[in-house]
Amino acid sequence: KQGTVTLMLWAMRSIVNEWKRDKSSIEGKIVDCKAPIVSFMRFGKLQRFSKSQLLSNILSDHAHFFHWNLIEGSDPKRRAVDGLVDICWYLPSGQDSDSFPTVVSFANLHGDCSKHHLQREFLAKASDVNFVLVSHLEGSNQSDMEMLQSLSQAPAKLVLVALNREVKKEAKKLFKNIDVCFNRQKTERNIKRKWKQLINSKLENIHDYKCLSDCEKIAEGISEPILIDENDAFITGGKIQAYEVRSLLKESSSTDDLIPLQGKELWGRFVEANNELHRLNKHKEGEVESYREAQQRTIDEIRRKQCEIIEKLNPNCCVLKFILYLSSQEYSYFLQNLKLMLENYEKGQIIGLEHLFRETGQMYEAKKSLEGKAGLEVLHNFDLPDVAAKLLIDGYPLELMDGDTTHVPITWVKAVINEVVRKLNDPKVFVLSILGVQSSGKSTLLNAMFGIQFKVSAGRCTRGAFMQLLPIEQSLREKFKCDYILLVDTEGLHSPESDYKKDNEIATFVIGLADITIVNIFGEVPVDMENI
Repeated sequence: KQGTVTLMLWAMRSIVNEWKRDKSSIEGKIVDCKAPIVSFMRFGKLQRFSKSQLLSNILSDHAHFFHWNLIEGSDPKRRAVDGLVDICWYLPSGQDSDSFPTVVSFANLHGDCSKHHLQREFLAKASDVNFVLVSHLEGSNQSDMEMLQSLSQAPAKLVLVALNREVKKEAKKLFKNIDVCFNRQKTERNIKRKWKQLINSKLENIHDYKCLSDCEKIAEGISEPILIDENDAFITGGKIQAYEVRSLLKESSSTDDLIPLQGKELWGRFVEANNELHRLNKHKEGEVESYREAQQRTIDEIRRKQCEIIEKLNPNCCVLKFILYLSSQEYSYFLQNLKLMLENYEKGQIIGLEHLFRETGQMYEAKKSLEGKAGLEVLHNFDLPDVAAKLLIDGYPLELMDGDTTHVPITWVKAVINEVVRKLNDPKVFVLSILGVQSSGKSTLLNAMFGIQFKVSAGRCTRGAFMQLLPIEQSLREKFKCDYILLVDTEGLHSPESDYKKDNEIATFVIGLADITIVNIFGEVPVDMENI
């Protein structure tokens, strides 16, 4: 809202960064990372000196913070970002050449700090070190002097950075208890070196770091409380729904209770019968038709059992609550909150979003097996393909191949795709898949290319295959002759728990599905990969 200041915690919740400490990799959500916070502000005008440009130069050669020198001939008068505080993180690589030994959060207040008292007060309390750049003190009134004195009494260390000798002399005379330094370096190399030394010296004896999540209490506790984006009614509603589903997940110790259609015996028999129906690996010569009929009878029997299970489900069970909340107005906030909660869950947690979506697909396929007969009252109020299609269009990844059994739920996937086609008026879609050995960086590559968030981590992370729909910008659709890109990410091949047959199935599936397949190779090509 106009005239208000908001802390954008929700916007940062899903940011995952990776850094190194003592040569070991650490991956985590940046809002939960305890790290020193260094803030940069300016007092008054800086006479064609860009604080944002200085801060970008300190961090690296890239323009992390937007400044008026980025575009030749641009106007330094800001029209949209006055009072905005943006943040950037320095992530150490574990090398001796690192500028800072740990993760450091750099906050940058755009505009004159004397005119943005809420942002100034927040940064003074949230930061570990505050640098205030000053180019003149002449003509400053009493309230400005009191403001600078109040900054020196805040929890954060205050450093006044004088941009000329006169200001340094004046500042030392006026502020006996404030650290004053002089930014006199002329060459960019010297500026970077001196500033890194200065920042490290100010952080040297600080060890009790805060994470950005802790800043919520600080924002609510200043003179005029800052709004928190997570307090929005839709986000709060989605969080309450996600807590309810997560509590149901925690209450049960058995996966058969949470996802009964994927019970070990039932689901394993179904996948085996379905594979045999189409592949006939174990049939006896001359008994093909009778063998097929036997497999079909097994499939029909399991579908009947699945329908019986669905009929007996408690309306308040985990999977039905999951489907209910996916159909609500807050569905995107519910799903994102649940995803964050499950990612922060105990290491032993074996139920993920993919299992809940898989159960939803099995419910749909079981319902379809009734061929129009009455039944499954609990699902009558839900259009399951419509719910999944809406999520796919919104950019959420959807499981295409079961990572545990390499089963593709054709009926479910077809229904979802048909619904997407109907909603988007039969768009032209370009399918891009990726293939590679375990930990070769497939998901990371797709994330970097398209700005998405497939799961990434050391070791095997993706299981099976997932698809994600990305719209192409309107102006580029004619050039590329398509409206959307369908990305297909796959699990790593040649993993310890995989086998040659499964690797071949995944490779054949994603190559046959795509217009183009990227084969991502890390280092030399292994023999097994060549064979596949």
